[in-house]
Amino acid sequence: MGIRDRPVEERHPLWWEVRAALRRLLDRQSVRESCSHQHHAGSRHHDLGPHRVEANRIVQLLKAMFNRAERLGLVPEGHRNPCEGVELHRELSRARYLSDIELKKLDAALRSEPIHVQCLIRLYLLLGVRKQELLSLAWDDVHLESSEGPHIYIGNTKNGRPLTLFLAQTAADLFRAIPTQAMSRW
Repeated sequence: MGIRDRPVEERHPLWWEVRAALRRLLDRQSVRESCSHQHHAGSRHHDLGPHRVEANRIVQLLKAMFNRAERLGLVPEGHRNPCEGVELHRELSRARYLSDIELKKLDAALRSEPIHVQCLIRLYLLLGVRKQELLSLAWDDVHLESSEGPHIYIGNTKNGRPLTLFLAQTAADLFRAIPTQAMSRW
């Protein structure tokens, strides 16, 4: 069997290194013990102190790695994922705003970018929409001359509910400044 006939996991340059590391990890006595004593993994996780978000990401990553190793047949029969059942820390959502200095630096950096990039980044800041929501927006969903006022319609949001977002004049002007290509929906 040639290299191209092998699964993509085996063709990745780090695949064998990761596989060997997982095997070493699975063979360790401490990992086997943590699988049979769920409270150990949970208490270690909760002892990580103020780095709660980082601790959650580590547990999620390890859980995904063990699940993947299990699907690939690298986990011995009956060996449970040590991260299974570990309760994650509660995370509080946070808001991050750019300072005046950061806004000025961003504005200066944007001046050297193409007009469509300038407009998109400024629209992100003004609208607060997700990257994919703005990038997948078709011109059919941009209503700048509507009798109701300028607005956009986002049909595919993360929470699954469509969104009609009315635009301030600055945002409408940014949409007007984006160059369009003939016969393109975007």
